[in-house]
Amino acid sequence: MIRVMVADDHPLVRCGLETVLDSAPDLVHCGSADRGDAAVRLALVARPDVLIIDVTMPGGDGIEATRVIRGALPDTRVIVLTWDLAAGGRAVAAGAEAFLLKDVDPIVLLAHIRAGVAPLLPR
Repeated sequence: MIRVMVADDHPLVRCGLETVLDSAPDLVHCGSADRGDAAVRLALVARPDVLIIDVTMPGGDGIEATRVIRGALPDTRVIVLTWDLAAGGRAVAAGAEAFLLKDVDPIVLLAHIRAGVAPLLPR
C-alpha cells in the first residue's frame, strides 16, 4: 500500500482528493492538513510515501513545507498540486517530484503518485 497525505486549505479540494485516493485499492489516505505548518507536523508523524500539497496556504506555504518535509523525510515524494502556474520552478527547487495544476485528470494524478514511489517499493 502507498501511504498518501493531502495538504490543501480548501475543504472541498481535500475531500475530492481523499475520494480519489479512497477509490484506488493500492493507496491509503494517511492524513490531511489545511495549513503549511500543520502539513509539516503531520508528515513527521504520518511519514507518508507521497504528499500532495498546495502552494498557497495559511501557516506557511507549500513550497517551504515541501523543503522542510523533504529535508526531514527524504523518502517522502512530493506532488505540488496548485493553480499557481508560476510556482513550478520553486516547487522543484524545494524538492517536489511533480508539479500539477488542479485541473489534472484524477487518472493522471494517480499515475504520478504511483510513479513517484515506484523506485522505493520493494521488488
